[in-house]
Amino acid sequence: MSQNWKKVSEKYVVKTPWLALRKDGYKIANRSVGDYYIVERPDYVVIVPQTTDKKFVLVRQYRHGVQGTILNFPMGFIDNHEKPQQAALRELIEETGSLAKHIKLIGSFLLAPAFLETKGYVFLAKNITVNNRVKALEPDEHIKSIEIVSARQLEDLIKKRRLTDVSSVVAYLLTKNNYSKK
Repeated sequence: MSQNWKKVSEKYVVKTPWLALRKDGYKIANRSVGDYYIVERPDYVVIVPQTTDKKFVLVRQYRHGVQGTILNFPMGFIDNHEKPQQAALRELIEETGSLAKHIKLIGSFLLAPAFLETKGYVFLAKNITVNNRVKALEPDEHIKSIEIVSARQLEDLIKKRRLTDVSSVVAYLLTKNNYSKK
């Protein structure tokens, strides 16, 4: 049986435009259950770009958290003034230099709902033409290459743990599920 949680305190430990850490205190049935730390990050988009011949476009880029270069689908935060689809189109241009003829929302997910208030939106961008030129990256972004792979190659990358970014793996699964419904 689920009992009602009541937030009794909230205090920011860190607060920046891109990350906040909040300490929340809760009670259940008038009994304190202690503090929970919640990470606030902006919602973000993951774009699954697909060429006219049904190949997938990935970017190889440096990621600060792992202090290394990884392979993933293009992705980025949704700016305050944007809708998710606008952010998806912007990120696709910024990270691959590509425009999408067709783009649609195919799903969303919660990355780590126990402690993270961030939602990821997955967009399928069909019939793109890749020109291998990044348009305008954020100052802290560094994309080393754009890679185009078949569905089989993409699944091999996941199986061989060469594509380990959870947002990209979830995005591919949502894409695959979207195709299997047709």
